[in-house]
Amino acid sequence: MPASRPPPTNPLVVFKAARWWYLHGKGGSDPAFRWAIDWARHLATDTPSDVDRFDEFLVCLIAVDFADEPHQLR
Repeated sequence: MPASRPPPTNPLVVFKAARWWYLHGKGGSDPAFRWAIDWARHLATDTPSDVDRFDEFLVCLIAVDFADEPHQLR
């Protein structure tokens, strides 16, 4: 996506992008994946980025079967 365009605001679109980067990138350590997850959390909670909240959000992703273990998302 060009930097001149705003990022998507639909959390489902962002999650699909995150999933694609997780599967086709470097897993949970891929910068695009991490951005997509953080942006989806921001959209869902309307709060700025925060490392502690990011970790809590990873736990939520485990709860909905996005991954089996938190380390898989890092």
